[in-house]
Amino acid sequence: MRRLSPNQLAKLLEQESKPTWFLGAGASWPVLPIANKIKTAIVCNVSHRLSDKGKMRFGVEYSHLLESHHLTLELLCSMFLYRCVKQEKHGQGPAEMLQAIFDVPPDISDTAYVEYFTLLSQMGLLGPILTTNFDTLLTSAVPDVRVLTARQLADNRSICPSSRDIFALHGTFHDWPGPGQDSEFTVPSSTTSRGFARPLSLAVEDYLIKAIKGRTVIFVGYSGGDHFDINPVLTRLLREDTKQCADWYWLCHFGQPTDVSPLIRKRFGWALHNGKADRLLYQYLSCKGHGVGEPDETADESWIERLERFFEQYDQNAVEGFEAFLEDLVKNVHGAWLTTEQYYLVSVGLQEKHAYDMAGIPLEGRRAEASALGTLSVHNRRDFALLFTSMQQYERDRRRLWQLHDRTSTANSSGSPRRNLLAGARNVVARAVPATLLQYVIQSFFYRRSVRMFQQCMRAFDSSLTIEYSRPEYRGLRLVGKAIALNYLGLIRSDQRRVAERLLLGNDGIGRSLCSRLAVRDALQQTREDMRNTASKHFAECIEFCDLAERELSKASRELGRIDELVPYEVTRVHATENAARNLPLEQRTAALKSCVRAREQRIERHRSAHGEKEFFMAELPQSWLRASEWIKAALHVDQDTDLPVRWNDLENTSDVEKAVSFSTEAFKEFHLSVRYSRLYPGYFEGQLLEALSRGDEVRAKGVISKLDEYENLRKRSGDTAWPSESSAWQRVRGRYEAWLGRKE
Repeated sequence: MRRLSPNQLAKLLEQESKPTWFLGAGASWPVLPIANKIKTAIVCNVSHRLSDKGKMRFGVEYSHLLESHHLTLELLCSMFLYRCVKQEKHGQGPAEMLQAIFDVPPDISDTAYVEYFTLLSQMGLLGPILTTNFDTLLTSAVPDVRVLTARQLADNRSICPSSRDIFALHGTFHDWPGPGQDSEFTVPSSTTSRGFARPLSLAVEDYLIKAIKGRTVIFVGYSGGDHFDINPVLTRLLREDTKQCADWYWLCHFGQPTDVSPLIRKRFGWALHNGKADRLLYQYLSCKGHGVGEPDETADESWIERLERFFEQYDQNAVEGFEAFLEDLVKNVHGAWLTTEQYYLVSVGLQEKHAYDMAGIPLEGRRAEASALGTLSVHNRRDFALLFTSMQQYERDRRRLWQLHDRTSTANSSGSPRRNLLAGARNVVARAVPATLLQYVIQSFFYRRSVRMFQQCMRAFDSSLTIEYSRPEYRGLRLVGKAIALNYLGLIRSDQRRVAERLLLGNDGIGRSLCSRLAVRDALQQTREDMRNTASKHFAECIEFCDLAERELSKASRELGRIDELVPYEVTRVHATENAARNLPLEQRTAALKSCVRAREQRIERHRSAHGEKEFFMAELPQSWLRASEWIKAALHVDQDTDLPVRWNDLENTSDVEKAVSFSTEAFKEFHLSVRYSRLYPGYFEGQLLEALSRGDEVRAKGVISKLDEYENLRKRSGDTAWPSESSAWQRVRGRYEAWLGRKE
C-alpha cells in the first residue's frame, strides 16, 4: 500500500479543480463513535433495564452477535422500533435515540477535522463534501455552507456540486425540528429503513456521479461498506472507464487493507493509501502558517451518557418489549426475517449475492458460506439456514437450465459440424431412453439438487414446528418459511413443465428426435400435466401455510402493529397466488392473472396510504409490470416462447389488454422516478411489444426494440451479465419481433 505524503496532499489541495472529499464515520471521531460501538451501547442499555435474571439470560449471548457485519445499525433500529416502540406503544423511536447520540455539545464539537475544513473553506481550497454521517459537526461550523440531502434534490434535480456543498447521503440531523415534526432535510436513513437496503434515488445518484466522476476524490474514514447504494455507483463508474476513477485516494487511517471492506480492496486496491488525513491536514496547514491544534485521538465518551439519558424515559412497562428485542437478536430473528424478504431486495434490482450478504451469508467461498450458516438459525436450529442455501441452489440450477437452453438453441441455429454431431447424439438418446422413463429423466436432470434441499428444508421446519415457542411470531415465521419452500418447489415443477413443453413442441433437434416416437410424445404430454398438477398442489399448500401463520399471529394477546413487517405471510401468499395463476392452462390463465393485477393495484395503494415513503412499495412495481405483461400474453393467446399474438381485430375483448398495458406503463414510470435499474425489464418490454405487434404497429414495435437495446446496455453497465435466464429473456423479446417481421413479409 502506497503512502500519501504531505507534499502529495498539498498538490491535490492546490490544483485548479479542488478535490471532492468523501467522509465516513472516521471523520467524526473522536467525539462520535463508529456504528459498531453504537450498536453495542444500544443493546447494553436495553439489557441494563431488565431484571437481574434477564441480564444473566442475555448478557453473554448477544455480545458476540454485535460484531456480525450483517446486523447493521439500520436493522437494529428497525427491530427496536418494532419491539420497543410500536408493540409496547411506549417511548420514542430510533430517530430520537440516534439524535441523543449525535447531538454533540458545543464545547466539544470543535474537532480537528472541523477546524481544518473550516480553514480550508476560508482559503478557497475546499471542494464538495460527501458524507455518510448524520451529525452536524461540519454543517454547523463551515461558513457559507449549502447543506443538501435527497429532499433538496427531489425538489430541484438541476442542482450541481459546488465547493459550498456538504451532501449528507444518508440523511442528517441538521436543523432537525424534533419528534413528530417535518424536517427540511432527509432524516437519517437508519431511523426509517425497516432493515432493508435501498438504492440511492436517481437525483442523489446523479449528484454523486457529478461530484466524483473524473475528479480528484479523497476518501477519509470511510470503509466502503454501503453495498446497496454507494458501492454500485462506484463500481459502475470503474467498469465504464477506469480513467474516471484514476485520481481517487482512499486513505486507510491505520495503514491496513482491513480498514476497508473486501469489495473496496478487490475493486479499488490501487486507490488505497496509507495516511492519517487529520495528521496530513495538520502538517499542511501548519506549513502555511496557521496555528492549528494537533489531532487529538482521545475518544470522547459523553455520547454514552446522552444515550443513557434517552433510555431513562422507559419504565418497567417497557421490559417485555426489551426482552423481545434481545431475544430476537439472540435467536437471529432478523436473519429469518430477511430470509423471507429476499423478494423486496431482489425486486428493486439488487443482485442475490448482495441480498444474501445482507442477511449474513458471505459468498466469497463455499467454506466461508458454510461457516456462516450456523448463525442463520433461529433457536439454534438450521431451518432458515437451509432455506437460504436452498434458495441459492435454486438459482444455480436455474442458471444451468438456461445455459443448456442457450447452448442447444445456438447449436440448432448454426450449420456447423457441431450441430450435426449434436443432432446425431439426440437421435441416439431418443431411441435409447424408454418413454416410461422420460418423466423420471426430466425430474432427475433438472433441479434435482434443489428439490432435495427444499424437501430437507421442509423436514427441518416440520421438526421445529413441534417446539413450544414463547412468542407467536416465532412459530409464524416458521410457517412462512415452510410456505416459501413449498412455493419454490412449485416454481421448480413449473420449470420442469416448460422443459416438457419445449420437447413436446419439437422446436429443436432433441425435441424433433424425441417426438418422432408417439410413445415418447404421449409420455411428454403426461409429464407436462403431472408437473402442472404437482406445481398447483405446492402453491395451494403454500397459501394454506400462510393462512396458518396469520391465524397463529391472531393468538397474540395484544396488538402487534404491522406484523407483516416481521412475518411476511401476506407477501408470500401473494407470490403463491400469482404463481398458481401463471401455472394454469392458457384458457384459465387470463382471468386469474387479471385478478392478480387488480390485487397488486390494491397493495400499492395500501402501501402508499400506510407508509407514504416509496421505499416500502418500490418492490411492488417490477412485480406489477411482470404480472401485467403475463396478463397481456394470456389475453393475446401467447403461450410458448415462439408464439405470436393474435391480430387485434380478432380479439373479443381489447379493453383488458389496454388496461394491462396502461397499468404496466404506470408501474414502469413510477419505478424510474426513484430507481435506475431492475433485472426485470424483459417482461415489461415483452408486454409492450406484443400489444404493438397485435395492432400491427411496426413503428411502435421498433420503438420498443430500441428501448430494449438501451436498457440492455444499462444492464451490462450495471454488471448484471451473469444470469443466462435474463439474457435469454432479452433474446426472446427480439425473437418475437423478428418472427413477426418474417410473417409479415
